[in-house]
Order: sequence, then C-alpha cells, then structure tokens
Amino acid sequence: LIDLRWDNEITAVRPSATGASLQISTPDGSYTLTSDWLVAADGVQSIARRELGLTLRPTRETVIDTARDLERQGHIEQR
Repeated sequence: LIDLRWDNEITAVRPSATGASLQISTPDGSYTLTSDWLVAADGVQSIARRELGLTLRPTRETVIDTARDLERQGHIEQR
C-alpha cells in the first residue's frame, strides 16, 4: 500500500531496532509517522539520507551499496 501525501516534508528521522520514526511538517502542522521500513528515495542530498548518515555513490550498484551501509550501521540485518 502506498500513501502519497502532498505538501509533507520530513524534518527528522530516528532509526530504531524495529523501523524508523519520521517527524513530518505540513502546512497544517506537524506529526510523527512510524514505519517498519524507510526507503530514502528522496534525492542524493535528502534529509532522510543525512539523518541516517548514508552517502550515495553514483554507481549502478547504488541500491546494493545503500543496503550494505544500512547493515554496517546496524539498521538492518542480513538475511
């Protein structure tokens, strides 16, 4: 299920052992959203990547590298 929310901006990301907590800002106020997974597909210099300490290397293996970065930092476990 995908829930598109217009005029919502991530202002903070807090990873946890079970997922992530996002602080979201909107024209109507702010709220917290929790999720099992966070896909940082909001650009190379995104708040999500910055808050998680992730870097993007411009290669065709970017998705694999990002998953490895998450594993190294303890955000996900290898299956």
